[in-house]
Amino acid sequence: LAGSLDAEGRLRFQRESRALARVGGEAIVPVHDAGVDGGRAWIALGLCEGGSLRARLEGGRPWSPADAVALALRLCRA
Repeated sequence: LAGSLDAEGRLRFQRESRALARVGGEAIVPVHDAGVDGGRAWIALGLCEGGSLRARLEGGRPWSPADAVALALRLCRA
C-alpha cells in the first residue's frame, strides 16, 4: 500500500486482513498478523518454500496433461 491510510482505509484494511487470515489451506499463504502503524498498513505472511506460480507457468518446459490437471485441482481447492 502506498502512502498513509485514512480512517476508512484503516477499517477496510483491518476487515479484509481478518477475512484473509480466516482462509486456510495447503495452497494459501497464511496471514500471521496485520496492523496499522503510523497510518501505514502492514501484513506478516508465512514463508512459502519453492518457486512462484508465475515462475512455474513461465518455466519454458511443456506441461504434461497430468501436471496441468493436478495444478488446476489445487487452485480450485484453494
